Amino acid sequence: MLVNVAICYRRAGHLIIAGRLTDNERRRFTRGAVISLAIFCGLFQAIMWFSGESSPLCLTSFPPNSLASVATWLVTSVAWIMLLRWVWSEEGANLLSRVAPAIPSGALLERTNTAAQVRWFVTAIIGLAAVGGIVARSKVPITSICGQ
Repeated sequence: MLVNVAICYRRAGHLIIAGRLTDNERRRFTRGAVISLAIFCGLFQAIMWFSGESSPLCLTSFPPNSLASVATWLVTSVAWIMLLRWVWSEEGANLLSRVAPAIPSGALLERTNTAAQVRWFVTAIIGLAAVGGIVARSKVPITSICGQ
């Protein structure tokens, strides 16, 4: 994930040249992304260590079947809520709408996104991830990996 942030940082340089983003905004976005990823990845790693599980997949059972599984779903939910809160704030949506063209592979630098488009896209992706994760983890057995 941090590699993707670095790639986005580099691609966003073209948006700065085009006058669509400032270097300060690029740095602020990158710093926020790195700090957020470090915190949440660190929390997931700590849960893994304390649980003794060998695979993060083992901590995603639904309904949660251990304290570590509950912690994993809680950290995931908090991350999603914080991202949605930021994206639904005026500042978050505006900044992400200007950085967004540098994010996809092949960087669509000529593309423009409105704050509303960004809000709904991020909300839809998180909604699909939540529903898909719950359905997958409640219907697909992971016993071959986790020994449950």
